[in-house]
Amino acid sequence: MKVYLRIAHDGEFYNQNCSDAFAGCNKLGLDVVRYKAIYSINDNQPEDLVVGSYSDTCFALDRMGIHPEPLDYPDELMPFTGRKIWKSTLFTVSRDMTASTDGSCCHIFIKPRQDVKRFHGTVINCCEDFIKLGGGVDDIDVWCSEYVHFISEWRLWVLNGEIVGLNPYGGAWDVFPDVEVLRKAVRAYTSAPSAYALDFGVTDDGRTLLVEVSDGYGLMSYGLNARLYVQILLTRWKEMTASAVQEASDKSTEIEG
Repeated sequence: MKVYLRIAHDGEFYNQNCSDAFAGCNKLGLDVVRYKAIYSINDNQPEDLVVGSYSDTCFALDRMGIHPEPLDYPDELMPFTGRKIWKSTLFTVSRDMTASTDGSCCHIFIKPRQDVKRFHGTVINCCEDFIKLGGGVDDIDVWCSEYVHFISEWRLWVLNGEIVGLNPYGGAWDVFPDVEVLRKAVRAYTSAPSAYALDFGVTDDGRTLLVEVSDGYGLMSYGLNARLYVQILLTRWKEMTASAVQEASDKSTEIEG
């Protein structure tokens, strides 16, 4: 098994995630292959982890016919969100906001459901704010949620059902989440994959609420211990590619036979 890590044109690692993954691979004794463009990888095996941009990882999985659905808001964890969250489309949100006369459709947070790189999660206060979403006029599926003011945000790392790390990534580093809420959320998430992250925020009124759930295969490192970071990426990768690995093994056996 090898780990493919993306590098920039100057030979340095593409981003901090790749740099941290390299450190973790060294600690775990894993072979590393550097690449500049995902399209240049043509001799990798299904079990070989690919770390680069989110698009790189998705491209590598797509070539194996693996198309993971974003986790976002699993049913078991909806009680931990503490706010109304619903599915809609970009055009519907725009239409409702335009037609609103009492402001009830304004001041909401929206993020893509499938086309996750279309735009970052954004607070929309008025129709003019849609310009913040960038170009493109296609309608897409989105998540909508009532706006809450998070004064600090934290990433909770979970590997094989166990909490292995907690890192601040936004807001005040000294405003800590309620640890018991975090533990309850992990216990409640019975459909969870082998490795994932729960992002939690602390609101201005002191509540600890789920921001979103992120799958383990494409996570940013956020300062997590490098060994743990690679273990999380690799564990989820193995889970997702198990069928592809078995298929490749079966084909190899047929050829040898």
